[in-house]
Amino acid sequence: GLMLAGDKTLSKKVLSFHSILTAKFATMYRGQVDWAGDIKFPLLVKPPQEDASLGITQKSIVNSIQELLEVMGSTQTEYQSPVLVEEFIDGREFYVGVLGNSKAMALPIIELDFSKYPKDLPKIASWEAKWGDDGDEKGAEFEGTESVFPTDLSDDLIEKINKVAIDSFHALRLRDYARIDLRVTAKEEIYVIEANPNCYLEQKSEFARAAEKSGMEYAALIGRIAELATARYSR
Repeated sequence: GLMLAGDKTLSKKVLSFHSILTAKFATMYRGQVDWAGDIKFPLLVKPPQEDASLGITQKSIVNSIQELLEVMGSTQTEYQSPVLVEEFIDGREFYVGVLGNSKAMALPIIELDFSKYPKDLPKIASWEAKWGDDGDEKGAEFEGTESVFPTDLSDDLIEKINKVAIDSFHALRLRDYARIDLRVTAKEEIYVIEANPNCYLEQKSEFARAAEKSGMEYAALIGRIAELATARYSR
């Protein structure tokens, strides 16, 4: 599971095999293209095996072949790896923590709120949005995003989002805990962006906050994850 989810290209292929919606994509490296369906601009270019939004900036959104080639070249040079090119999904961004194994449960949904984001920029969870312009938690993108518990989702949509998250968790053979990142369009189409098999667990992380929202204190959460892991080895 860790290997599957750690490679975004491979995980997208697995999700697609299980009929779980994910953005159309292609992988490209040194002039070679592995197509996975017709893709249309705007596109998002990113390294397939990094996390924490490493390698994702506003320049990662491209709108032409010229821009695509330029960003592909710089990304390949910096990370010495193929690049993942996928359609940019315009929609709301949600994070769903999943806890458990065979009886996995979804924690309360968290939304990355872009309402204060610079209006002239595509709404993406870039490096700058997560960590600040210089990793200093400062800058327009960082200050324009906030992780919140949405209050306007219908029960039906919540159920659908949670199902997609849990189905993704099982399809990728994840264990114990993970966070599934999704985008939901205006038509309520639910796309999986990626799965985080070892997401941040510090006390202020989205995962820990979601667990607390469900009634689980931080110490209990860490204890539960340890129980889930040790139970797998005691069988």
